[in-house]
Amino acid sequence: MKHPARSVLKSLDTLNRLGLETAEASVYVVNQRLGMTGQAGLSEMGVMGPEKVEAAAASAVAGCLSAFDVAATAADLAKRQMDLAVDKLGKASDIHDAGAWLGEAMGQSVMDGLTIWNQMLTGQVAMLRPIHSRATENARRLGIKT
Repeated sequence: MKHPARSVLKSLDTLNRLGLETAEASVYVVNQRLGMTGQAGLSEMGVMGPEKVEAAAASAVAGCLSAFDVAATAADLAKRQMDLAVDKLGKASDIHDAGAWLGEAMGQSVMDGLTIWNQMLTGQVAMLRPIHSRATENARRLGIKT
């Protein structure tokens, strides 16, 4: 299994790369479209509206699905921790047993937090992908290498 901190770093790297590529492609596409005149410009303007709606809708769906996944994971992690607490504290014979469990639980909470953080970052990546795809496709179609 991957270490949660490595997964977070990988997700941050992917999000950063996609964001940078989207920004660069968008600047190029906007500049190219603003320079178009006549029928070429009108045709390009006719493409812009629907493509933005499609990309925004796909992004919104990805965001909703991600939010559901995060909520389900958080609920599962919370239930696991509560069940473990009830079990361990119910069996603790003294304060030292309870303290040892608490230390383990705190460590697990950090790992669980990283898991949730990575899941949220993965959701952001999923939300950016439709917009990134559209921007980079347009940039390639209009002449830039991405």
